[in-house]
Amino acid sequence: MTRLLKQAGYHITFLLVAFEDHWYWRHDEATCEILRGQWDEVHVVYAHRGVGTPPKNGVHHHLDEWWDADLEAMLRNVSGRRVFDVAVVHNVWLSKAFDFLPRRTVRVLETHDIFWKRPEAFRRIGQAPEFFICNKPDEVFGIRRADIVVAIQQKEGVELLHATGSEVITVPFYDPTLEAEAPRLRRRDYLAPGKVSFGFLASPNIFNITGFQALLTELERRVGETFAPVDLVVGGRVGEHVKTTLAMRKLGFVPTEADLYEKVDYAIAPVFDGTGFKIKTADALALEMPSLFSTHSADGTVLDPSVQFDSPAAMAEAMIELSLRRPPISGNRVHVTRARLALGASTAAGAKLFIDSIARRSEPLVIDLSTAHPVSDSLVLQSFLSQIRIYSERRAVTLLLSPEAMRVAARVLPPGVGAVSMDSFLDALGQPDRPNLTVLDVLGRTSAIAERLRPGDTLIWDQRWAGYSSDRPGGVFGMLPVFHSNLLWEPSPMSMRKAIPKAALARILEAPALQRLVFVEGDLGDLTREARARSNWRGTVYVRTDDWTSLQNAIMSLSLRKPEEVLWLAPARGVAFRAALEMCALHRIPLSGMADDACFRSGALPHNLIQENDKLVPQIFDEGLKRRPAKLLVAA
Repeated sequence: MTRLLKQAGYHITFLLVAFEDHWYWRHDEATCEILRGQWDEVHVVYAHRGVGTPPKNGVHHHLDEWWDADLEAMLRNVSGRRVFDVAVVHNVWLSKAFDFLPRRTVRVLETHDIFWKRPEAFRRIGQAPEFFICNKPDEVFGIRRADIVVAIQQKEGVELLHATGSEVITVPFYDPTLEAEAPRLRRRDYLAPGKVSFGFLASPNIFNITGFQALLTELERRVGETFAPVDLVVGGRVGEHVKTTLAMRKLGFVPTEADLYEKVDYAIAPVFDGTGFKIKTADALALEMPSLFSTHSADGTVLDPSVQFDSPAAMAEAMIELSLRRPPISGNRVHVTRARLALGASTAAGAKLFIDSIARRSEPLVIDLSTAHPVSDSLVLQSFLSQIRIYSERRAVTLLLSPEAMRVAARVLPPGVGAVSMDSFLDALGQPDRPNLTVLDVLGRTSAIAERLRPGDTLIWDQRWAGYSSDRPGGVFGMLPVFHSNLLWEPSPMSMRKAIPKAALARILEAPALQRLVFVEGDLGDLTREARARSNWRGTVYVRTDDWTSLQNAIMSLSLRKPEEVLWLAPARGVAFRAALEMCALHRIPLSGMADDACFRSGALPHNLIQENDKLVPQIFDEGLKRRPAKLLVAA
């Protein structure tokens, strides 16, 4: 999956949790150099000594039993300063990593194996379970932490889909870069006239060792009976763990598969049990290497039954026949080539759906504030800038800002938030490979964008800002408070407040002994006798709610100078009223209104804006804006 994302243009930050083999004791610079050549950034976390150990309860591991506190600290640190569009976790025992990433990051779990099935596989070969073993409920819980689950073969994808209900995409393993090495392995005849060579390349996995040892036992018996000229060549460390009286060359480490296979006539895959897809099978197909496969190793391919064998005895018999009869190699290669083409096509189809699924989940949110001026529209700008950090935790966010607002706020926006001009954005809309967009029209002035949207894009109008006292619903965003408490410290709204000329706020900031700020609709003479009596105090500044500029400047001035009390003696409706309520709550300023105003008596204002935002933002982004895809399975 990481290679697919690299090919799709993603910048790859590779985080290695190092614990296997010599990593347990020391740093491996040679491996790091290889990784640096493959990925854009490489970071190593040296795992604690508990990673890779047997289950503490002696039966199975708890899901997060191998979790590393050092890895958690690194994830918290990095994700707090950088934004990642996609996170790919290999194996369910590391799935807790998803808990330390923002919700906007698409979470992909690559399942190389189904761990709850491993104990039964070990039982069949008479071996004690090794590596990670967990029960089915734990593994299902870990898998559900991901947004997208990648299975390596069809039958496992079906099983995971039924067990978890998650979005499962089957992407069989296939490395197309190996095809470049295939030509040097396309021989028409055998390497030597007096023997037929068979090569096996594998790690010392217990299923590799057990299957290969069983094959060697059968071969010893049949070679002793037939004197067939069987020649064996073994690469990797599996040769260190088997015994045989047959002639066998042990090459140990080989740089590439082709380096081994050029020394043999046939590749063999004698792995008769286990779980997961066999990578070496896919590699042999990509190299178009004439091969013999166990039925288990061929699972997930369309290999012809004539090159599959369900037991070590059957494979050994086929090797004896090939060594004695020496049929044309091309007959075997035809079956391998056909299976290679099918596997490559299936992998390409799965890869496309995988990339498309990420794009669908990564749909950017574009907020059009391009006509909002830092002075005349300070309220709307500060509203969105106070919320923008929590938006960016769930979506990639781009702000369309005016040149004046860009100069004030662009350099202090939080990670994951971009700012562009309307002209630049309109140019980008014409790109054929752009993702689908959700565009939020804040001020109802987005006609230029609407004309260029295409099927799949979404346009939303936040009608709250149609008028300062409008009762129109604001669409899905109208559910949110006007401000987030981040308003008090977030750099971008702070910069926007500093951009308001002091002269615009002078009537409030320079008022001697400011005791009350009173919001009225129309002239003071229009107030009722009761309202006039309540507002007839010294040290009082009056603000007309039908004067939008004065109204928003007065509301924003509450961050700079706190009166003893605020009175709202106008109709209690619209975004301006809500903004005044919230600003008073943020600064702990007493607020009251008309005696018969039901809004004040009902306690309409939530006392904790953080809790209100934390409750509503997930509801908006996960339900109101998110297109829920159908459960997806790609058949190999």
